[in-house]
Amino acid sequence: MARRLLTGLLGLTVLGSGAAWWLTRRPLAYAERTDSPAVGDPRPAPAAAHPTPQPSESDAPAPIALPAQATAPATRTRRGPPPRFARTANYLLVGIDGSRGRALGRADTLILAVFDDASGHVGFVSVPRDLYVEIPDHGPNRINATLRVAAKLRKDPLDLVRDVTATALAVPIQHVVAVDLGVFEEGIDRLGGLTIDVPCPIDDNFIDRRTESGRRPLRVAAGRQRMDGVTVAMYARSRHGRSDWDRARRHQAIIAALHDRAGELGADVWLPIALDSLERGVITSMSRLQMMSLARRVAAIDREKMHGVVIGTRQTEIHWTDERQAVLVPRYDDVDDLMAGLFSAPAPGVRPAGKRCPDADVAIP
Repeated sequence: MARRLLTGLLGLTVLGSGAAWWLTRRPLAYAERTDSPAVGDPRPAPAAAHPTPQPSESDAPAPIALPAQATAPATRTRRGPPPRFARTANYLLVGIDGSRGRALGRADTLILAVFDDASGHVGFVSVPRDLYVEIPDHGPNRINATLRVAAKLRKDPLDLVRDVTATALAVPIQHVVAVDLGVFEEGIDRLGGLTIDVPCPIDDNFIDRRTESGRRPLRVAAGRQRMDGVTVAMYARSRHGRSDWDRARRHQAIIAALHDRAGELGADVWLPIALDSLERGVITSMSRLQMMSLARRVAAIDREKMHGVVIGTRQTEIHWTDERQAVLVPRYDDVDDLMAGLFSAPAPGVRPAGKRCPDADVAIP
């Protein structure tokens, strides 16, 4: 069914120059998405966008004992991961929060998707938002600030975040796909929700002005749980645990659940929803035709050949910057070793064996 539907869509190119032009054009560019109202803005939000619930906690990391002196990002001295990664199809997925009134602000999520068509294996690499990297023409900064730095430098933000991430991981990246988290929430509802493997129970609380009280609780038990769009959004954004690495694993688990749900529905159901979301909530340098090719690639993934890793404590060191911000300085040799074992890693989102769950209501302050 997926092959027939995609073949039919691709066949539009022979119907006339208008259809061919539509397929080869990229979706609405980021420069045209700068009028999203900020939280508290009296202007109404676009009807299609859902204001994603915001964590009630601060974005600051948990207070921990850190060295007093900042450390600049180390210079690479190795060739990086094996040459195999030069032949894979590599996409950077960036989650942004359009509901905050920023067309492209700080990146909430950075995940590299690596497709090895020769073997059928697919790997997901979660990059911590606080990774301290060198941004060209700017200097060292957290990697999630790259999009905002690009605006100051008058550079293409997608190109800059691609180049910075590719340097950090020593892996070529062909395309970047930035997703508005508000539209993502709505898309999940249109898919009928997701079933997600939850390793640890969560009891959290969010700011959500769509409710009468202005708050929305998140209470999720461990095990396989069915979630609607707003619950998935809160599950992704929750500060539950004591690090962003737990959060990164939840992001990967959501990607795996999306793949499973698409397989359950079939392409005739999920593809039109994906194409609609593409127009309203996806910012990318790819054309619509390339995006449909990516959708076909995702649909063909063998669940048993999906893998996930998180750049974490073994690949980074925690330091303070001169501005007294906690950052993660990469140890590039260890990052390379992690990448080299990507296709033998566990499934996306799997919690490390033997790691005890924190209390349900424990969250990063």
